[in-house]
Amino acid sequence: MRRQIVLFPLVSLMTASALAPPIASAQVQHVVPGWGVDTTGVMSAWSEVSRVEDVRAIYRRWVDYLTSNPRQFDPTELWAAEDQRRWPAFDLSASVAYQGQAATVLEITPAGVGVTDRYVIKTLFAGNADASSGLRPSAINRVFAVRSRSGWVFTNVIADATISWRRETIGPITYVIAPGYRFDRDRASEAVAFIDSLATAFQVPPAEDVTYYLGAGREEIQRIMGIEWTVGGPGVGYASRANRMVFSGDPGVGENYRHELVHYMLQPLHQRGTHPLVGEGVATWLGGSMGRDFGTLAAEYAAYLSAHPQVTLDAVVDADGPDLGSRPGGAILVLLVFESGGVPAVRDLLNTGRSSSDLRAAVPRITGMAWEDFARRWRERVVQVGR
Repeated sequence: MRRQIVLFPLVSLMTASALAPPIASAQVQHVVPGWGVDTTGVMSAWSEVSRVEDVRAIYRRWVDYLTSNPRQFDPTELWAAEDQRRWPAFDLSASVAYQGQAATVLEITPAGVGVTDRYVIKTLFAGNADASSGLRPSAINRVFAVRSRSGWVFTNVIADATISWRRETIGPITYVIAPGYRFDRDRASEAVAFIDSLATAFQVPPAEDVTYYLGAGREEIQRIMGIEWTVGGPGVGYASRANRMVFSGDPGVGENYRHELVHYMLQPLHQRGTHPLVGEGVATWLGGSMGRDFGTLAAEYAAYLSAHPQVTLDAVVDADGPDLGSRPGGAILVLLVFESGGVPAVRDLLNTGRSSSDLRAAVPRITGMAWEDFARRWRERVVQVGR
């Protein structure tokens, strides 16, 4: 029986009214051992000397991996072949951990007492320290090093971390549920209807065999991805269409994390790249963000712009520091494009390149409105939607 197509709940609001800046490079700048990683054996206690050779070999391989531009996900003998077969973006911590900063390997330790063929590696990624700002850490990740015939290879922690999590399948989505989490089947069914709507409206392939991890909070969901710590707020979500994976660490939306489901479903439209403002904007427009729907965010953002008249659309587009409203501001931008040409115009916008110059060239072409006029209209529209 064909599932009912449910249009976006925000479309009526839209038609009635007449996630961090992009990084220059994800290349890890350089890698150094922390004081807890002895690659020489000089500082090792007598009981640790037997594993110095393992630590030394693992460290060398880990340096090779981190300096190989790991976010390109090129096939490599340094990562477990099983992970590479299963997930095209096989290093699950990569999108969070590797932001072009330096790496300090904090520890390389056996994965258990008496274990000699599996080690845990924890690595800190941070900007350079200086007298004025000090160290600026962004993430700590955790992976396994496993002994193989060809040498040490790296693998994700997710299989071990979710071994006790139960599974529920609703339509094309298999939910992997943390112990103690109360699964909401109705909300899961709403998620299936929502992604069907997106596939139909945007003419993208339907979702198939999605694995959706449900946790009770940010730390729980990040730990199974291999993120020990990162900068961020209380809730968290990630989506990878390439890997057929969604992660939800916000129980407020849980099984129906629409912001991430929009990211997941519309990824096929990003072939030429998408400006982050547009990517976050369309996910917020259709799916809300930060636990709030688009209308609520728009009202909050209208108040913010009223108190900060210096914040223009150009300032939001070019922001290289504190967020000036990439989610609600981007959502209003996408709404204006939708009003000019419907879903086809939004599809076009999603595939026009990542740079700010790409965005400034695309908007006039798609809407027929000069960028300066569009920017003025954007501010007016924020106030209208936020009423």
